[in-house]
Amino acid sequence: MESLNDALLNKYVTYLKIEKSLSLNTVEAYLRDLQKLMDYVAFEKLDVLHVTYEDLEQFLAQLWD
Repeated sequence: MESLNDALLNKYVTYLKIEKSLSLNTVEAYLRDLQKLMDYVAFEKLDVLHVTYEDLEQFLAQLWD
């Protein structure tokens, strides 16, 4: 069974490809960035549906460290 995170990610990929008509390289780059975020969310034991602005700030700060 597909997890909620996977389902959301698949819908986003479909949106990028169909609605935004982005190139495969662009979609893959977006997915790499999203995977980093999803890894952070899992590591911090956050609920992906309830990630806050502050959570995103901490994630971005971690990327710069």
